[in-house]
Amino acid sequence: MSAVQLPPPHPRRGCLRFIIRLIRWPVLLALTLAAAGYIFEAGAARGDQQRYPPLGEHLIIEGREIHIYCVGNGSPTVILEAGAGGFSLSWQRVQPGVSHLTRVCSYDRAGMGWSQPSPGPRTPQQIVTELRALLAKAEIEPPYILVGHGLGGRYALTFAALHPDEIGGLILLDAAHLPLESAGAGWLHNWEWMGTAARFGVARLFGPEIAARLAPDTADMPPEMLREMLVLTYKPWHLEVAADEMKAAPAADDLLNGLTTLGDLPLVVIAPERLPETAAGDWQAAYAATTALSTRGHLVVAENSGALIPYARPDLVSSVIRQVVELVRRS
Repeated sequence: MSAVQLPPPHPRRGCLRFIIRLIRWPVLLALTLAAAGYIFEAGAARGDQQRYPPLGEHLIIEGREIHIYCVGNGSPTVILEAGAGGFSLSWQRVQPGVSHLTRVCSYDRAGMGWSQPSPGPRTPQQIVTELRALLAKAEIEPPYILVGHGLGGRYALTFAALHPDEIGGLILLDAAHLPLESAGAGWLHNWEWMGTAARFGVARLFGPEIAARLAPDTADMPPEMLREMLVLTYKPWHLEVAADEMKAAPAADDLLNGLTTLGDLPLVVIAPERLPETAAGDWQAAYAATTALSTRGHLVVAENSGALIPYARPDLVSSVIRQVVELVRRS
């Protein structure tokens, strides 16, 4: 009986086996690292409340705990309004220096930082309503000097448009009353992938290095200071609220488009020297138009800074705040 002749192996099957062997170990390694990162982050997150306690106090506003941090003494009180995705820690390079001059408060909008979320819409008008309720609860009386960064600058402008009698001065960082397309879509994309990566410990382990690459304005921040901010920023609920704020921002466009004058209100617009490549429209003209809203408006360019002026040029921001405080006191 002759031996049975087996058919030769199909070349495609052999190629498939080779590919499987080639990618098996890298895939297993990647899955192992991802699992380890997820477990690490979950364990570390449980200690964040003790590791990163709130700077200030919580006040109950409409049944929610809202975090506010005030230091210093004197009047007028400076209120710091963070930009898109930011919260009280966004001002940690500015607030200490201002506290030697007067009372200065940063806070976390509902759903951001150490504040609980609110069921109300995230429109600028609603955020102004919540801020006024917070200031009343904290017994902080006007006039206020509002300092707003980016989207927070438009909140400050909305406050001034709705309640001009409560504002003693206005400082806007990379903000204008005319709506122009900015890098918002790019930031949303960064938040999405960094939020996912943060669940695997990336923000906690490598956040400062990644931030310095994505946002050079943060390069000079102490790594631990930046790490704390990133760990608290890239929480899923924080990013969801930040996205909701950006989507709801146009709700104030009609109000701000109709804002023709701020009278003789002390106003300083601080424009970045470097605009992001994704910015569209004539932002320089927009800054100039916003400055012209007041007969006492001044435009300042933050040299060596991009959009994140509070991070890159805290010295300039503190100096401008000091000048406006002194001007309001004299008048």
